[in-house]
Amino acid sequence: KKINLKTSLNCHNDYGLSKIASERLLKTCSDIFNISLIILRIGPVYSEENPNCNKISKIIFDIKKNHNIQIYNPENVVSFLNINCASKAICKSLKVNSGTFIVAGASLNIKKFLLIARKKYKSKSKIQFKKKKLLKIKMIFDLKNQRKNLKWMYNKSKMFNP
Repeated sequence: KKINLKTSLNCHNDYGLSKIASERLLKTCSDIFNISLIILRIGPVYSEENPNCNKISKIIFDIKKNHNIQIYNPENVVSFLNINCASKAICKSLKVNSGTFIVAGASLNIKKFLLIARKKYKSKSKIQFKKKKLLKIKMIFDLKNQRKNLKWMYNKSKMFNP
């Protein structure tokens, strides 16, 4: 099932709860004071230049440097978004009057995402994939709204810039 703007927001931690509360508070203020509001629900972002940004950025850095890596649960589906693509979507949102938009990358399993990265960077990294009994993740977003109203769409060819 694809996640879209009508999918109920469920939080699994304090961070998620704060995001939901903030969005609702902003919508309430927008309604009371008749202010246009743009909400961007941005998926997991990675940087190709800053390995300290987050875990996936560090893994990409390791692939670029030909380091061997070990990945657990490679079949988990995620929608990683290159920070440059996220920036373009944010700029596009400045041209819209109001709305809520999901900004996310292509839904790929972690294994496929990393194999594409290794190929793009012409890396000699050995990636060892292991299964571990953890929560199964499947983040698949319905991005029709962003294409139509935000006039932005994630471009798989811009996923990595070697």
